Amino acid sequence: MPIGVYDHCEIRGRKLPEETLKKRRKSRETRTCAFFDCNNTFEVLVTSTQRYCNRKCYWKSRKGRPSWNKNLTKETDERIAIQAKKISKALEGHSVSEETREKIRVSNSGENNPKYGKTYEEYYGEEEAKEIKKKLSKSSEGREQSLEARRKMSVAKKGKTFEEIYGVKSEDMKDNLRIKLIGQHFQTKESKERIRQASTERWQDEEYRRECIMRISNAFSMERKKRYSERFTGENNPNWRGGVWIDPYPPEFNEEFKTLIRERDNHTCQLCGKTKEENGRKLDVHHIYYDKSNSDMDSKRFVALCSRCNSKVNFNREYWTKFFESKLKLRIDAALV
Repeated sequence: MPIGVYDHCEIRGRKLPEETLKKRRKSRETRTCAFFDCNNTFEVLVTSTQRYCNRKCYWKSRKGRPSWNKNLTKETDERIAIQAKKISKALEGHSVSEETREKIRVSNSGENNPKYGKTYEEYYGEEEAKEIKKKLSKSSEGREQSLEARRKMSVAKKGKTFEEIYGVKSEDMKDNLRIKLIGQHFQTKESKERIRQASTERWQDEEYRRECIMRISNAFSMERKKRYSERFTGENNPNWRGGVWIDPYPPEFNEEFKTLIRERDNHTCQLCGKTKEENGRKLDVHHIYYDKSNSDMDSKRFVALCSRCNSKVNFNREYWTKFFESKLKLRIDAALV
């Protein structure tokens, strides 16, 4: 029997009335599936709004398209506000069991997670990623992690490299860490006090002390000292300056001249402000141009430094030369006023 013909249909053993059959006799047409990768044909009523041959083609065509409620919130759209109220009411008093939470965690961990290996920008886009980061930063302000959470993080990362922890994002994490540490090489008094208290409490544990002593004794064996000596001797040493340290200062650089520099600087380190008493001995006299061959004992070329700062300024010499030049010039200008 052709589709759409109801002349011989029966209900409960009797034929349908002619008027009913006339109403049901509606013209049909053949359409092509709207899904570009299907092209199947199907018959539907002329008045039907069906555009796909089946549900599979419909959902395939929707894949990759944004949902109707994308970027809409309950504040901007009334339909979402109503739905949010319904969901909130339905979830009142409802709690998820530990077993269910574990199943959700396993099913969404690793490569199963759609965010795996992607940055915020890659997953959400540039604009949305900025907003999400702002919200996360604001929500975490003043929040301290529990000791248990810190312990878990420490155990999870212990003995692993950046590559093992962060994977493809390891280089980005290293760059972010470098940027954060710029200008923060000197610890504050508060951080030093916290470190001191933590070290004191830890050192009171007898087992910990014994372990530290064993590590130190094993770390500085004669064989290891010999290997380090051979590895960092001469040009292999990062502090190598072509043997300049062998050259002595000129005779004019004597104790009398050093005393004049120390008295001029009021026996105070010109970098950290440490006094002679805090240093534990006389302050060192530092040549700001690092030139031992220069016999001109001009006081503008020397400053008094504590032992720690004198070792510190041996690195990045160009920077420290400019630093002390500016400092001495400001002192001279102030004296002339």
